[in-house]
Amino acid sequence: TGKMALDEDDFKRVNFFAGAGPMETTVRLLTLLEQAGSTMKSSTCRVLQPVFDEAARKRIAWAHKTAPSNSTGSEHRPLHYALFCAHVLRALSLFEVDQAIRKYREIRGLPKEWDILAMIDQNGCRMLAKKPLRGTMMGVAPVPGTEAYFLQQLLDETFKEVYTRDRRGGQVPQRLVLVAATYIQNELNWVEYVKRREEIRAEIHAEPLTGTELCRPTTMDSAALKGLDSLDQEVQEAWMWHGT
Repeated sequence: TGKMALDEDDFKRVNFFAGAGPMETTVRLLTLLEQAGSTMKSSTCRVLQPVFDEAARKRIAWAHKTAPSNSTGSEHRPLHYALFCAHVLRALSLFEVDQAIRKYREIRGLPKEWDILAMIDQNGCRMLAKKPLRGTMMGVAPVPGTEAYFLQQLLDETFKEVYTRDRRGGQVPQRLVLVAATYIQNELNWVEYVKRREEIRAEIHAEPLTGTELCRPTTMDSAALKGLDSLDQEVQEAWMWHGT
């Protein structure tokens, strides 16, 4: 077939399966089909889907045998690999994939509201997904009852007018308006965060916080909290604004 002109996503996909035997060959075949304008739904390619489905099932079955109930290191990788294979093989609608996702979520301790399929689809190698938060009405006004609405309320209740030296007595903003928000699902960051959170919990149990160590930022007194994800007060989790 000669050299293939691959875009960035195809390049990552091909390199991910480099040396993986049948999967590497399959990925190259799919890439060539897509470059030719074909899809797995077309009549000429549809005959391949049952073969790909069976290949995905076999990899998921292998992963279940390999992955334990709990992960302390890299034990989750077989399921990760199997799910990414299912994605590449266009087999994410299989019942076995749903089972694998539930197992993967349990092993990695991922939030129940996270969309694992979106993470596989958007960036399967890194398990990362970005989801626009609905309810901002293009930045004009948030829709009541949505997360965007409560984030705007949090902005309103915690905003401060600050005169910095560069203002030299001029006007400063009196309010910040939420134009857009993005919900980021990043598996690696989450797992690292949970690990550190549990370390802090153990430290607090061994030596309880006292005096100025007990901290409650203004954000945690906002009425907006009723519409946002609940936080772990024992380790002083808090909603924080970060800006430059």
